[in-house]
Amino acid sequence: MGLIRLLTYIALGAIVWFFVKRYLGKPQRSQPPQPTKPGELIVQCRHCGLHLPQSAALQEGDNHFCSADHRRRWTVRQPR
Repeated sequence: MGLIRLLTYIALGAIVWFFVKRYLGKPQRSQPPQPTKPGELIVQCRHCGLHLPQSAALQEGDNHFCSADHRRRWTVRQPR
């Protein structure tokens, strides 16, 4: 009976230590979104509709894309 009680106390102590460390420790901050330059043009991905700064977009003709995959999918989908 003594061993079970000892293991129970160790498990409870570990659980309490985990929660105290997690909730009372330093709050973890995620990276803030990168601000756009003042006056920078915001464009829309032609494939998915995501809005993003023009400097971060991939451009093909008059179309803007958020990734190379979306640019490839759009060009494959269009009739030639």
